[in-house]
Amino acid sequence: MRLVFMGTPGFSVPTLKALVSGGHNVLLAVSQPDRPGGRGLALRPTPVKAAAVALGVPVAQPETLKDPDFGRNLEEIELDAIIVAAYGKILPKWLLGLPKEGCLNVHASILPAYRGAAPIQRALMDGVEETGVTIMRMDEGMDTGDILLVREISVGPGETAGELSARLSEIGAEAMVEALDRLAKGMLDRTHQDHTRATYAPKVGKEEAGIDWSASCRRIKNLVRALNPVPGAFTSVHGRRVKVFQVAEVRKDALGGFEALENGTVVDFKSDAGPVVLCKDGAVALTEVQPAGKRAMSGVEFMRGRYVAVRDRFGHD
Repeated sequence: MRLVFMGTPGFSVPTLKALVSGGHNVLLAVSQPDRPGGRGLALRPTPVKAAAVALGVPVAQPETLKDPDFGRNLEEIELDAIIVAAYGKILPKWLLGLPKEGCLNVHASILPAYRGAAPIQRALMDGVEETGVTIMRMDEGMDTGDILLVREISVGPGETAGELSARLSEIGAEAMVEALDRLAKGMLDRTHQDHTRATYAPKVGKEEAGIDWSASCRRIKNLVRALNPVPGAFTSVHGRRVKVFQVAEVRKDALGGFEALENGTVVDFKSDAGPVVLCKDGAVALTEVQPAGKRAMSGVEFMRGRYVAVRDRFGHD
């Protein structure tokens, strides 16, 4: 098929690669503009741009999809479909109706659940045990289009957003290639979404990333893994912010009578894990953290570096 691909982050790259290796004619890869990053704030190519260049696929990076030159260039191409995987911007009506078969999207949830920008993070925050990807024909709504193909998977009990995203990106790539193969053979069914069952997954705000130590161990653990690697759940101690990337639950009967102390208090230090912090229904050990201005480190290194001691109390900034 004659395709244009639209995507920006690392999640998008497996789909682009699968389209090319699957024999499809990817005429153009559209990605958001390069942004400054790193200590020197030098411009960095988006993961999709870097992959497209390596594959020999031409790249366009319009600042806006309303750019008339961009629109004219696309209209001159005879397209079967536009494939979208985490492009990061809403597609205008003119673009949705441009290709013969429309715009097909890889979405990282089982629609209509978790419509929106952060389906993986929100699903993990909710502690789901199953998720998957949906191949959808896009319309003008936010993830409201007809469902073309679904692939479901189980979520590991300690799986992070980064790990789950990597798995779903590969599954989504395979599903998109299968959907296109079925489409070419006239064997791809379309199913309307049940909008009454829709749930939403807006981008996670900074204020949501702070750990509430009055919450349950399970809720804290789910927040931490949902925000690993970015933006990272955080807490603070001695006025200094600490990002938390991994925690382990500690049995309540192993707390040694410290249950009466305030939530967020360090009550123990496990030599094989790190500081143990009280929460609503028990405690968690901080097993991987990053103090402000420092590298990420194990909970044991954090404790040995005297960043925190027993009876210190974690809280919000």
